[in-house]
Amino acid sequence: MLAMTVSDTIGIGRRPPVTGAGILPDLLDRLDFPALNGRKDMEPEKMRRRQETDVLVIGGGAIGICSAYYLRRKGIDVVVVDRGSVCSGCSAGNGGLIVPSYSIPLASPGKILKGLKWMFNPESPFSIKPRLDPELIRWMHLFQRSSRTSRFYAAIPVIRDLNLNGLALFEELNREADLDLRLAQQGFLSVFNTPRGLDEIRKEALLLQAFDIPFDIVGADVVRDMTGGIRTMAGGGVFFPMDAHLDPRHFVLQVAASARRMGVRIHESTEVMGFRTVGKRIVAVETTRGDIVARNVVMAGGSWSTRMLGSLGIRIPMQPAKGYSVTFTRTKTCPTIPVGLLEAKTVLTPLEETFRVAGTFTFAGFDAVYRQRRIKAVVRSMTAYFPDIDPSSMNLVEIWQGFRPCSPDGLPYIGRTARVENLIIATGHGMLGITQAPISGKIVSTLATEDRPPLDIGPLNPDRFSRP
Repeated sequence: MLAMTVSDTIGIGRRPPVTGAGILPDLLDRLDFPALNGRKDMEPEKMRRRQETDVLVIGGGAIGICSAYYLRRKGIDVVVVDRGSVCSGCSAGNGGLIVPSYSIPLASPGKILKGLKWMFNPESPFSIKPRLDPELIRWMHLFQRSSRTSRFYAAIPVIRDLNLNGLALFEELNREADLDLRLAQQGFLSVFNTPRGLDEIRKEALLLQAFDIPFDIVGADVVRDMTGGIRTMAGGGVFFPMDAHLDPRHFVLQVAASARRMGVRIHESTEVMGFRTVGKRIVAVETTRGDIVARNVVMAGGSWSTRMLGSLGIRIPMQPAKGYSVTFTRTKTCPTIPVGLLEAKTVLTPLEETFRVAGTFTFAGFDAVYRQRRIKAVVRSMTAYFPDIDPSSMNLVEIWQGFRPCSPDGLPYIGRTARVENLIIATGHGMLGITQAPISGKIVSTLATEDRPPLDIGPLNPDRFSRP
């Protein structure tokens, strides 16, 4: 089964443009539809329904669904719209990791140089497609600025606190009677197979230790024992006992089903066409299902959020980073706990009946083409560490790609913006969308009710790059 993202099926660039003025009335006025011009037997208001709600959430991925869930638990009326189906985007096929150990931002000293070295390698795990794109150029400038030592170190505790709070909420959700999350708390093992990898893994572990993330350094024999006794070429690794994992698609669908039972209305195959504004407020959101009027609007559209926000005059720097995953039926030669392959920058995740390898970080815009060389490189990376894994003998379940929404500094955008008073932004989580989904949803619910957020969200301000 070949899984395609929503953007693949409808075609990026072929959708009607989104404008701040609201395009549907103008469009309908220009087109000579008999149903709307002269026909007495069909009333326009019956064709285009108008809905009202307390909060409209745009996006049915992990962030949007968790936002709807926590909003509804506060008694707030919620509508969710998604251009595809629930969990049809980046939330579906990722590695499913819940990782406090991933508290080091991508924007780190030397990362740009490494990306430039890898740029022309079609099998490299990290690459930037060179192109004259003003938004990419701006993003890279801000990325380089965020990679400065002082900003790099300032970002780590912010990411750590989001990740730890996210893990705590996963544990809380896992105890809910109507949620079957299948949360596996087995830790995460990062392994290396080169001297350079050993040096890198030591530096990362010591850095995380300084920020109170626990770990254990293990040798090759322990790696073999921890992964189910399978043969390994790894020289050793670092084990992070706090980390957990689950099937991300199953998680989002479970929370969405619970939200529906509580009364959340979720409209799939519903695209946002435009916004109508008065002053600094959104007074209506125009969708393919009709207008929706909401006191607050939550933008949780992942990588596509920038296009919709741009129509409101909000310009947040964010780039889509394409990643792949390949899922097989699980065999006895697969590791029994999640494993990160340090040099290859891929992760191996055992799920209930399947086994997933995920990796690559490609900044190439919304390039929806499945690149076979990169997919093969992701799959091939497994055998360099675990030679008994034979992909050719495993049953293929799914090849998937998704676009991670990446901010330049590695911090998500969560909060209100000065330009639109009743808009809450929740996007830009990069590789940590699953880890940070519950805490992001809880923060959104506090913003909508004007309560105090559970942690300091100052560093997550969506307007932070607009300030001098």
